Amino acid sequence: MLADPDTAAPSCILEGGQISALRTAAVSMVALRAVRDLGTVRELAVLGCGRQARTHLELLAARTRLASLTVHDTSADRAAAFARSAAALVPGATITVADTARDAVSAATVTIAATTTTSPYVPLDWLPPDGVFVNVSLDDATEDLLLGCDYLVVDDWELVSEDDTRLLGRLARAGRVTGPGEPAPPGGRAVDAELASLVSGGEPAGSGGEPAGSGGEPAGSGGGMPAGSGGGMPAGSSGGTPAAAGLVVINPFGMGVHDIALAAHVHAAALDRRAGTWLPR
Repeated sequence: MLADPDTAAPSCILEGGQISALRTAAVSMVALRAVRDLGTVRELAVLGCGRQARTHLELLAARTRLASLTVHDTSADRAAAFARSAAALVPGATITVADTARDAVSAATVTIAATTTTSPYVPLDWLPPDGVFVNVSLDDATEDLLLGCDYLVVDDWELVSEDDTRLLGRLARAGRVTGPGEPAPPGGRAVDAELASLVSGGEPAGSGGEPAGSGGEPAGSGGGMPAGSGGGMPAGSSGGTPAAAGLVVINPFGMGVHDIALAAHVHAAALDRRAGTWLPR
């Protein structure tokens, strides 16, 4: 529900699940566009085959022509259904259902993890040297991936560092990961950029860390949410010069203000088109 900013009276009631999924995917695409030219992304792996994965694929497919899509889910039936439905989004692409998460990750230059796991299982050595790992879900990336990647991006360092449920937050609270522009601790690393600074061109110089973690086996599911339509990004440029080379990890926490911003945009569009149902006050 949106409220009028002046009176606090309710102004619009919207279906929140779709907006939240689209917001999450849009943030991922903004971050990915800042580190890679979206138009050059040809190989994509998806871990977890629920609504978030579908929405991410919709947005990326609107900006590039994928040559291959590899999907994995702890439910083989869900992965197969996702692969079938994805065919219309990525015409001409080779779509593969991987038996393991490792097979999926190793087959692509960009991996989007959208699972429900709380047990990290994707280590550093699964990814190619120039890969991008978008950690949409809670804790797919292992400690050695977070510490050993060449470039680490978060959406809001304060939110990340104050959270003690996710691995990156626990590493921050243990003094093993510091914020953007701060000195890296011995044996640890500093976050290289927050998303806002990255897209504005004002990211501080950061330093990668030294690998210091463990691998593991996948333990998360792709979520039971049905696939949904995520809309599309407007046509246009795929982005500017990539800001980061090497192996990049994008680790957004998730910010409610982005939901509000997107909901306000949808509300404004509905008013312009006189769409929706008007309710008496």
